[in-house]
Amino acid sequence: MGRTPLLVISLFCFICLNNQYLSGQIQSKIFDKYAGIHSVYLSNNQENEVIKINPVISLDQQPNWYINFDDLDLNYKNYFLRIVHCDKNWNSSQLNEIEYLQDFNDLPVREYKNSFGTKVPYNHYQISLPKARLAGNYVAVLYNNRSKQDTVFSIRYSLLQNLTSIFSKITFANQNEFRKTHQNIQLAFKYNDQLIINDESNLKVVIRRLNENENLIPKLPKPIHSVQDKTFMYQFFGSEGLILGGNEYRFIDLRSSQQKLSFVYSMNQQDVITQIKTYPESPQGNFSYTNRNDLNGSFIISNYENPSNNLFADYLQCVFQLKSREVNEGGVFLKGSFLQMKNKEFSKMTYNFENGFYEKQVLLKQGIYNYKFGGNKLVDDFLEGNYSQTENEYEVLIYFQQPGTRYDALIGHQLVRFP
Repeated sequence: MGRTPLLVISLFCFICLNNQYLSGQIQSKIFDKYAGIHSVYLSNNQENEVIKINPVISLDQQPNWYINFDDLDLNYKNYFLRIVHCDKNWNSSQLNEIEYLQDFNDLPVREYKNSFGTKVPYNHYQISLPKARLAGNYVAVLYNNRSKQDTVFSIRYSLLQNLTSIFSKITFANQNEFRKTHQNIQLAFKYNDQLIINDESNLKVVIRRLNENENLIPKLPKPIHSVQDKTFMYQFFGSEGLILGGNEYRFIDLRSSQQKLSFVYSMNQQDVITQIKTYPESPQGNFSYTNRNDLNGSFIISNYENPSNNLFADYLQCVFQLKSREVNEGGVFLKGSFLQMKNKEFSKMTYNFENGFYEKQVLLKQGIYNYKFGGNKLVDDFLEGNYSQTENEYEVLIYFQQPGTRYDALIGHQLVRFP
């Protein structure tokens, strides 16, 4: 074989390897090689800010948002940040970088701050979100050593250009057989004059629970479209618009390593890393609904003794405990937005036959965390239950590909609270 074919093959292999992280649907995740990376999130960097996953950010608010993460491996890294534009299904789009970014991609990330007085030292990185031109889905990808194959983490967010008025509402289920366990959605929206929408073929409407990824109603009924009024109305019949109510989140206050705060069962300060155990929780599926104030799955990074500076926030080993019979139907998993960057197997709990507990130990930065226990549908019903009274927050997102364009723009977003 001659030199030219070998060169072509080598170049082809390089391109394929370079784009491995772009193939298929791009998830928020920390890659296994980088176990020292923790607390990856996007925020406004406000004190005691409630951190949500999959944030929806207005196009003009981008400069106020930051990517935050900690590196517990204190060895110097040559980090770079890359922004990837995605379609409505979170696959990498076909746009060139110059079409969706105002500045160059592949930004060097070298500035960090050291933690103060923590048992677990770390470097905290804070990166201003690079400014994009277009509304839609994006993934921020951090990689090391200028190699796009050496991916550290990827994290999702969406940019909004609001060109709609959404009229959605969550109610109790109308049907008697679902009234105790389900909630129901009503949905309609009106779009602006500048949009040319002939039918629903280039539209996608996503309905998800806050801090979750799942589209709760992936197949919507055919809408009633009024071109004159520029409205879409979705009429749900039977069980089409029903959503399982779930239950309120459980809660643990890890803001202090000096004193036991809410729902802390025990604290061991003697080890290199302080260990905290939650109060042993019990399955709720067979009990009546109980209202609990929660953060709808969100979390807060904060230190009780030094609340004005998160660099004082230490890392703790938190042991989550569930007192339950052993569940053989697929296992039990810990759930919460603080686990968004981990794969499902990481969240699987271990059964301790000695005390009859499910246990899961997670390294967490000091703060307040919401969590649940779950598994498949049978396990969810047993451990948490489904109640129509649950105080849920939902998001409605509307994507549209305008004629003549090659991307799915996010043109509408509404946060809907129940009740």
